[in-house]
Amino acid sequence: MRALVEDKVQTLERYAGKTASPVQAWVEVERTTQHHQRGPYYRVEIHLRVDGQTLRSHSRGVSVDAALLAAKIRAQTELRKRKERRVVQRRRLSA
Repeated sequence: MRALVEDKVQTLERYAGKTASPVQAWVEVERTTQHHQRGPYYRVEIHLRVDGQTLRSHSRGVSVDAALLAAKIRAQTELRKRKERRVVQRRRLSA
């Protein structure tokens, strides 16, 4: 499971762009119930630390892989938004 998580999270670094400090990531994987047989009972939460900013994404799924993939996609979206904000700020300052 550790290799699966590292593989998925490692791809997020390229979305961070150029950073002053290395990107740090913490991933929590939890099974929310012991007795239910159906439904989204795995929860994944990803915390990313990028240049002093903390970005957080979470998801639930019927499997660890499905929950991890959904959380990764949400984290990618947050990183893209962050990068776009930085680009817009640079354009405003240079204009």
